[in-house]
Amino acid sequence: MIRDVEMLVGMFPGQGSYRRGALLDAWRDGDVVVREVYAAVDDAAETLLGKNLTSVVFSADPPTAEGLFRQDPDLAQLAAYAQSVAMFQRLHADGVRLTGLFGHSLGEIAALVCSGAYSIADGAALLCERIRVLRELDSSGGVMLALGASSERVQEMLALVGDAASVIAVRNSPQQTVVSGPAEPLRAVAAVAAAIGVNATPLRSPHAFHNPLLQVARDELRRRFTAFAQLPLRTPVYSPISGRFYRDTDDLAELLAQHLVVPVDFGTAIDRLCRAGASAFVEFGPGGTLAGIVRANAPMATVVEPFHDTAAAVNFLTAHTAKADVAGTTPSTVDTPAMAPPVVPPQVRNVQAEVVPSVTAAPSAARDEVFQRVRGLYAETLGYPEEVLTPEAAFEAELGIDSVQQTELLQQVTKLFYLTSGNVSAPTTLSNLDSIVDYIIDNRATVGTTT
Repeated sequence: MIRDVEMLVGMFPGQGSYRRGALLDAWRDGDVVVREVYAAVDDAAETLLGKNLTSVVFSADPPTAEGLFRQDPDLAQLAAYAQSVAMFQRLHADGVRLTGLFGHSLGEIAALVCSGAYSIADGAALLCERIRVLRELDSSGGVMLALGASSERVQEMLALVGDAASVIAVRNSPQQTVVSGPAEPLRAVAAVAAAIGVNATPLRSPHAFHNPLLQVARDELRRRFTAFAQLPLRTPVYSPISGRFYRDTDDLAELLAQHLVVPVDFGTAIDRLCRAGASAFVEFGPGGTLAGIVRANAPMATVVEPFHDTAAAVNFLTAHTAKADVAGTTPSTVDTPAMAPPVVPPQVRNVQAEVVPSVTAAPSAARDEVFQRVRGLYAETLGYPEEVLTPEAAFEAELGIDSVQQTELLQQVTKLFYLTSGNVSAPTTLSNLDSIVDYIIDNRATVGTTT
């Protein structure tokens, strides 16, 4: 089972996460780390695809995300990979150490690279081979569609359309599910969604990822991926596709190829990591997409967005690195059901989805979660039964908790919820658990963001 440890977790977005201007100043200033990452990506792209990334994304007039996808979807994927790996390497060079990593679809390659399982150059080459194989072998014409509904409701919509090749590809949250399949049936799904008031957003994707339509490409991709050296992981990586942590004994070529045909369950990944002790998530993408998904699934988790304010993110994360530096505490096994082999529809003619941020979960549920955690902390520290720690019970008058104890407990709350010490109010202004919960919710900041 997943152990109860506190963790700082890095998240790597998939295709569609490229943003115009991200890391441009660092590149122009000659940042060594950024230039080394992009040089490795350029080498792979030029060798395997005959393309150059930096001449496009660091040009005098870089394209927008939409413009790059229309101009060259291959470079859009490489740009997403390069941006996330470069930012991770910058933070690592500044002393940031994370407890765990995970990626959204294509982002799993970046997560494995940053864990040490592959070199940066090999990660870029893996991505280039993936692009080449899909170009050669995917004739399905598949697309992807994000729907503002639960997977159960989306499954009902798919049943109405009745196309076996249209499947759930990504479960992001109870409010968002992504489907993939042939273009015409997905247009019908979008029409059903419009009729019942469900938001439907076509995604920038060159293929119907996470769909058995790509089985032929999956088989060839596994063969090509076996040529790349697999190294021991330095940092644990959780796979939202496999539903467990990767192990050094895993055949990564097999698992990464399998990604093409099996769905992503990102919402469950967030839930399991939170239960494992994760309370701060770092997004290594400039778009904030994964941050939005975290907020929808775990509204009280801290979200760190270094692309918005790198210095603030580094300061926050290095201050908490001591908690994260628990190498070896993440389990190598997680209780998960075995993956069933995908059903493969007949191959017909040719995202890593960029996912629209989801709606935040109900505030009442978030407040109750905070209260339960705070009450547990106070009960354990004071040796009180939880029943006496009601929301309104006065700390000093009713519970006999003096000002010194209140200050010490408030410091523990600050650490537990990753609040800045400068925000801590005087004990006299926080006189019961209800006021402590209000304080946490009011000061629960998103670190390194301008929003």
